[in-house]
Amino acid sequence: MSMRHRSVILGALPFLLLTGMALALPSDDSLDQVIAELVERGYENVGGRVADNAVTVWCENRSIRFTTVWIVEALTVVAQSVSSESNVEVVALKEARPIAVFSAKAGDVNDWIQHRISTSVFRDRLKAEYAGSRDVTQRTNTSMRKVDLKFGPGTMKSMFGVPHGVWIRAQFDVSAEVSTTLAPGIVGHGQYYVPVYMYHGPVGASEKGSSRYNELRPGSILLAYFRPVSESAFVSVTTGVFEFGSTRFDGYGAIVTSRHYSPDGRWALGLDLGYIVPGAYYVSNDVARRYRQWLIVWPPSWKNSGRVHFARIEYRFSSVDLRIVGRWGRFFAGDRGWRLDIERKFGELGLTIFGLKSDGRFRNVQDFRENDSRLLGGVRFEFPIPPRRRSKPSALRTTTNTSFRWSYRYRAGNIGLGMPTGYAVDDLINEYSPVTVLNNLDRARAQIVTE
Repeated sequence: MSMRHRSVILGALPFLLLTGMALALPSDDSLDQVIAELVERGYENVGGRVADNAVTVWCENRSIRFTTVWIVEALTVVAQSVSSESNVEVVALKEARPIAVFSAKAGDVNDWIQHRISTSVFRDRLKAEYAGSRDVTQRTNTSMRKVDLKFGPGTMKSMFGVPHGVWIRAQFDVSAEVSTTLAPGIVGHGQYYVPVYMYHGPVGASEKGSSRYNELRPGSILLAYFRPVSESAFVSVTTGVFEFGSTRFDGYGAIVTSRHYSPDGRWALGLDLGYIVPGAYYVSNDVARRYRQWLIVWPPSWKNSGRVHFARIEYRFSSVDLRIVGRWGRFFAGDRGWRLDIERKFGELGLTIFGLKSDGRFRNVQDFRENDSRLLGGVRFEFPIPPRRRSKPSALRTTTNTSFRWSYRYRAGNIGLGMPTGYAVDDLINEYSPVTVLNNLDRARAQIVTE
């Protein structure tokens, strides 16, 4: 090699090195391509940032039913658009609020998707933690003021041996829900129930106004506000008219839930507060006609209102998607006591065994002595509702609910009751837990590869 050729090569070497580094580093163009592809796939509130050798993307998805699936899909889209040495981060949002961040090397993500490394190895390399304070100002494809009309199972009630001589009384409703995100973290919600089937029903026929269960009736009408207050602490406030399945407990007021998680999602402490003033929709009959009316207590009185306050602690086992939740305080019917829930998730299927002890009295069941404190337990099942992928959100989208829950108590009695609003912190971000995501990577990869 001549001195001239050697000088040319040595002179061009810095240029080649700089060019190679520039090609290896993420660029704004690659980020724009990632954002465009995510929007095309139906992701909303998409934002991004390139810093050093990392690409960070903010997004949420309301088309894919299982949260872990779309988080893994978003990681894959980002990883396939940058060099293998780049770091990729996905900040998962809920109601346009940041919840958790998932980050790894792009090469590790691609190798795992292509089965070149095992899930156990990838799980060790994937960093997952809560990230409530990590937000971005510029987003595209907003979810604001897009309306969802959802249909699905509403209530499925049953009573055994009440009244005497009737072995079972059963009732099944379909729910129609309208919801929209008005602003980041602010959701409006309305609901109607349509009776479908009754057997010796309706359940609760002895309660005042039970004729409402025979016809189309309004459910809860709510306004919910949700936001993170730190990296791993979140709070929600839900106010409006609450329909809890019984005119005895329906009312209006406000419910506040707060949770503080450890960064890895294993531990959590929480507090639930509620103030519900009686108010229900009644339907009754006489010989001549059918009466429909709202009976609402006004002005609110501290004495006749439902006051709820209980503390909770929970722990998730990282090796399996198993959660233990303990609660103690004053429950919805005014009784005081403790409750323990053991919840095991199998992907989207859920099984919960619960037990509680309360000082409540079974005033509505004649077979029990009123001065008894009772131990009570039961099970709760959670089932996903098809399809796995729904249509993309639009100005008005008709779709299905994502899941259905059904509980059975082995002993009658309205004790140890919580406040199922659908907008508590747990309802909103339970599937975003780092433990849950890390335990469902195989299921998510299978859906991404096969669909």
